[in-house]
Amino acid sequence: MPLSESQADHFDRFMAAYPVRDEPHDLQAAREAWGRALERARPETIIAGAEAYARAREGQPPRYTMSARRWLNEGRWRDAATVSRPQCARAQTGTQPALTWVPYGSASWAAWDRHYRATRGKSPPQSAKGGWWFPAIAPPPLPQVAE
Repeated sequence: MPLSESQADHFDRFMAAYPVRDEPHDLQAAREAWGRALERARPETIIAGAEAYARAREGQPPRYTMSARRWLNEGRWRDAATVSRPQCARAQTGTQPALTWVPYGSASWAAWDRHYRATRGKSPPQSAKGGWWFPAIAPPPLPQVAE
């Protein structure tokens, strides 16, 4: 299904905010993922997530930047919600890294795994190096469910 004019404008804003990578994005696949993402979140929320991801990627090799299609399909804009504004500000000044490496098998990994399973229904990604970059060493508290 083609995007409406408003959705297309928002997609262009998203792509302008999204970090640069070595390989060009498959724009057709990214547009399709954008349409599906709009069923789960508002365009402004997704764009804000892309801006946060771009800030987190500053100074890092562009070859490790996730494709826009994958980022959208995985709902990664939600990752930006776990990084507070002070953390982002410190990351921009270089006083604290925007992301923290968490090795697979550590207590922090177990906490992030529980958090991902509770909030996304799946385990976090794992690189070939045996871990993943997270916005903090520990995940945010899970929302309380009323019984």
